[in-house]
Amino acid sequence: MSGDTRELLLEIGCEEIPSNHLNNLHAELHQALVKKLTEARLLPDGETPRSYSGPRRLVFVAPRVYPGQPDQTVEVQGPPVRIAYDANGAPTKAAEGFAKTQGVAVADLRRQVTPKGEVLVASRFVPGRTTSAILAEAVPEILRTLPQPKTMRWGAERFQFLRPIHWIVALLGGEVIPIEIAGVKAGDTTRGHRFRGNAPLTVADFSDYALMLRAAHVEFDADARADRIALGLREALASLGAAPEGGQYRIREVQSDHDFLREVSNLTESPRVLVGSFDERHLAIPAEILVTAMKHHQRYFPIWLHADGTAGHQGDKLLARFAVVTNLPADASPEVCRTVVAGNERVLRARLADAAFFFDDDRKRPLASFVEALKGRIFLQGLGTVYDKTARLEVLAAGLADRFSDLAPCFAGADLATRAVRAARLAKADLGTHVVGEFPELQGVMGRHYATADGEHADVCRAIDEHYQPRFAGDAIPSTREGTIVSLADKLDSITGAFALGLEPSGSQDPYALRRQAIGVLRILLQDGARGNHAPVPLDLDLRGLVGLAADALGPTIVKDRAALVDKVIDFLLGRFRVKLLDEGHDNNLVSAALGTGSGNPADLSRRLAALEAIAGSPEFAPMMIAFKRVMNISKDHPGATYRRGLFEAAETALADAFERMTIDFDGAMAERDYDIAIRAIVELKPAIDAFFDGVLVMADDPAVRANRLGLVRAVADRFRRFADFTRVQF
Repeated sequence: MSGDTRELLLEIGCEEIPSNHLNNLHAELHQALVKKLTEARLLPDGETPRSYSGPRRLVFVAPRVYPGQPDQTVEVQGPPVRIAYDANGAPTKAAEGFAKTQGVAVADLRRQVTPKGEVLVASRFVPGRTTSAILAEAVPEILRTLPQPKTMRWGAERFQFLRPIHWIVALLGGEVIPIEIAGVKAGDTTRGHRFRGNAPLTVADFSDYALMLRAAHVEFDADARADRIALGLREALASLGAAPEGGQYRIREVQSDHDFLREVSNLTESPRVLVGSFDERHLAIPAEILVTAMKHHQRYFPIWLHADGTAGHQGDKLLARFAVVTNLPADASPEVCRTVVAGNERVLRARLADAAFFFDDDRKRPLASFVEALKGRIFLQGLGTVYDKTARLEVLAAGLADRFSDLAPCFAGADLATRAVRAARLAKADLGTHVVGEFPELQGVMGRHYATADGEHADVCRAIDEHYQPRFAGDAIPSTREGTIVSLADKLDSITGAFALGLEPSGSQDPYALRRQAIGVLRILLQDGARGNHAPVPLDLDLRGLVGLAADALGPTIVKDRAALVDKVIDFLLGRFRVKLLDEGHDNNLVSAALGTGSGNPADLSRRLAALEAIAGSPEFAPMMIAFKRVMNISKDHPGATYRRGLFEAAETALADAFERMTIDFDGAMAERDYDIAIRAIVELKPAIDAFFDGVLVMADDPAVRANRLGLVRAVADRFRRFADFTRVQF
């Protein structure tokens, strides 16, 4: 292929793209364009295109792209020769049809010997296409098929996209690519800032494009915009002056909430940070309400005062100030800035006044009084109302508390069950409050505040909030025993209930977030991400018993076949456990071996996997697995695990003696769940196994001898299976 390459610049100019969808759209477009260029053999080896995005534009740049494809000769295999010609050697319709399809004469077909026999082959000359022609066809189709949450049509066009397209820049080596989308023809003209540089800007290449856009008050690089916002936030804090009493001002999102910072950066083309304020009287309501109103509803940055000497965020006090990222250029006048700040303050003032009214109105009643209102709120068609779910959570909480009492002394006692049931009773009550109606993100949080004000036990209050945890990947798991119980109850009820209705996830479809809830159940049982006032000791609870409790709470009206339902849910949960382990980097072979035991206890399975991993790196592991798999495979169809020593030869006696000695250590270790000792006992049996297979023929002619040897081998295999299914380890 020729070494001649040219720069490709593509920009899709749109109406403002929603900030929460811009990142995904930008990534999908980049991936699709790189794939197309690679498949079309237009991208040199090692070439790495770049992509950028802003509220009004999606940008793709490939510094080196071939101007066209090389010509090539393509060989296509056709029908077998035996059906391509008749007994007289004349071509059949199969040969004629193949030749016609490939655009060649029958006489030009040749024969080729393949592993599947002799076939016809057609050689076809394919002229290379220009890059411009390929992209003119591909780009509209790529945009049309990009995954998008919603699409729009505009004018009389049938084309649909997330937002209307207004202009297209498409240049290959400075020449316009003839792309047309929804009546918009590509050219060499872009647009600057909507209010300060929206005049047409003619560009020749990406360097020219970057200079002209930045001069027109547009920063098209999202990372650069985020950096500019972070710097502006630091400058905004400095503008507040010295913090009182040796403290310091903080905007937490600069360090800890990159997603929010990136989302805000997607709102502006020329970000500038300004500081506003609100009435200090609103600080009397819970800070979570104020923060939610500022962040999630207005995309403002709350400002905190951090008391000197305290750890984490414990000493942070919310201030009646906020930082807003505007779309104002750096040279905007102070008067314009004050007007923009005043407008944002006015919007926030109204929202906080509503929030304060809702909070005060909610506090006129105890939280428990909102439970009755849940009777009018449907949980899921077929599973009743949220009130019905609350009743099931109370039953499940009582059952789970009983199971927890067997785990450790800290879980024992009637008080735990009483508090867990009370937390289950109040867990969903705040769904009927005015504040949660206005700010759904605060469900659980407001329940905790209202329960605290009502004088409920502190652990009950925390459990109301914690029962939603973990809400997302990386979120903390509940810190209280009561929160742990109610969280498990909530997720198990949702998963089991959905499966009872036949609503299990399928492919990429998971409308009820059952996979996420399954991972939550597993993380809680494994204490993966534990925090708070109890040690992160995995909970030795079997999923089968927990799912059985959930199925019983649903009742026979919903659950038609309890055993089948429990099996389906267990398979689903263990399937998610497998995905979780593989995502964490565990070896597929060892995961399969550990999960093959049939155990439904994730904590126990994790310990078995750890023991396997500890020995897997040793030189003896592969030979050991081969010997163990031989034992398990040869005995898998033998029904009994009994043997008589009177029929033994020397090698059989040696294996039986070693096996019976091993059994003492092995069974004791398994009972104590000391899997390192258990697998070491198994390893020590390998020499006797090897000597046995070298010394005797298991499948002897004498039926009695054969059955006796198989019984011995089956006894050994059954012991192995108690630890792991070694047949699933592949080399």
